[in-house]
Amino acid sequence: MLGWQASLITGTAAVFDFVGEDKTMLPEGVTMDKISVYPLKVGTAQRIAAISSGILLEDLERITVNENAAFDPKAPEIFRKYSDSILDIVCIGIHNKQSQFPEYLKKYLEANCTWEDLHILLNAVLFRMGTMSFISSTTDLKRVGLQSDMELIAMQKNLKSWGKN
Repeated sequence: MLGWQASLITGTAAVFDFVGEDKTMLPEGVTMDKISVYPLKVGTAQRIAAISSGILLEDLERITVNENAAFDPKAPEIFRKYSDSILDIVCIGIHNKQSQFPEYLKKYLEANCTWEDLHILLNAVLFRMGTMSFISSTTDLKRVGLQSDMELIAMQKNLKSWGKN
């Protein structure tokens, strides 16, 4: 965790070695032996926030790393429940550009990641987003009921405009 904090402050990438068995979906010349997660751009963080709003807060808290919580044995079940959203969050975070992430990225991760791999990548992305403040602000919003129908409609419109129906 300290290494992630240091790399976030310096603006460097968190780099993960990754060995995927099935590389059939990768375009010629593309390798994915390392996955880098850079500090997220504002637009990337907004897209991730909109997608993660569809994950129950209790579930999100169970799959995010924090210093006070041990590994939650329900994590694999939560990853199965939200697999598409979690893959989208991870792909958007890795891509970290305004454009849509390449479809092969999602297919490659889906074919090659275990839920443990996704757990690491998801937390790297959320940490780059400022996960502690993100989770706590989401918790506060949901506790005081500030997510009105209009706010939910606006989030859905944002998802559509970003190509994430």
